[in-house]
Amino acid sequence: MNPLRALPERRRDAAPGAQAVHTTQAIQPVSAMALSAYDLYDVRSMLSEEERAVQEAVARFTDERVLPIIGECFDQGRFPKELVPEIASLGLLGSSLPEEYGCAGLNAVSYGLICQELERGDSGLRSFVSVQSSLCMYPIYAYGSEEQRRQWLPRMAAGEVIGCFGLTEPHGGSDPANMKTHARKDGGDWVLNAAGIPAASPPPAGAGAARARR
Repeated sequence: MNPLRALPERRRDAAPGAQAVHTTQAIQPVSAMALSAYDLYDVRSMLSEEERAVQEAVARFTDERVLPIIGECFDQGRFPKELVPEIASLGLLGSSLPEEYGCAGLNAVSYGLICQELERGDSGLRSFVSVQSSLCMYPIYAYGSEEQRRQWLPRMAAGEVIGCFGLTEPHGGSDPANMKTHARKDGGDWVLNAAGIPAASPPPAGAGAARARR
């Protein structure tokens, strides 16, 4: 029996507790679109074929490789470093950077979907990917020399070098506007003066990106 048919219908002006008025007229759903509890705004319908493929690939990885082990990793207080090569092989590190540097060259929407699906599995794993991609690899791409891009980005995209990110300071937390750390040019070098900036990413890190004022 269709549950949308022959249901009791209450008059809009009926008081609470009033007897329902029965009708044999079919009650139609407000919308023909079937809502998904995981996508109430139907965002998926607006994705391109490539974006959907990216989402599905990362969703499978999360379901098959992350969720089965992440509870045990939490209990042991360890980061699942064994997943890093697989994450790299899927092209998830620096995914929005150009292919000429060993990256996937995906758009920003795909990068957001990657982070969304990884976050569903574990926030720490998503943080690792976003720190590596946005806070370490992107600054090298945007502000580094071509020599630095060639030296670091392909190895970071392959997961061979893990980056770390420094911003938080003891006096003000992660507040760039209140940053005390500063850098000054000394000949061909830069001298960084800082008061113990914590680094975000699992050890061992082979490259670091610190924020500082000039």
